[in-house]
Amino acid sequence: MLNIAGREAIEKERSFVYSPAVRNEANEIITPAETKESIEVLKRKFKEICNPQGNVIMERHKFNVRNQRDGESIQSYVSDLRILADTCEYGTMKDEFIRDKIVCAWYYIGQGSKAVTKRKSTRTR
Repeated sequence: MLNIAGREAIEKERSFVYSPAVRNEANEIITPAETKESIEVLKRKFKEICNPQGNVIMERHKFNVRNQRDGESIQSYVSDLRILADTCEYGTMKDEFIRDKIVCAWYYIGQGSKAVTKRKSTRTR
């Protein structure tokens, strides 16, 4: 399989660490040793280096510092927030975090306080 994949794949495979066999007290093999002859082992090892586990803290930082750019439409901004939130492991709270991010940005630029004041004044009438 490695010869078909090419020189770069062979070089990457040389960096793989294969697990030894796991044995019980009677010295019987419980889990066989990993080997480069196993296609399943190679596929798993290549997936690990090609699709590394993301750093949730860093992904959340990217989400939290993302602000709407000058001239950027709200649709584009929200779409980008959704893409960023997908890697943050927010689960069922994802939409609420996106909403809160938009509301906080809205308040920051001064629009929110005007709207809330206007809303309160119309309620008192």
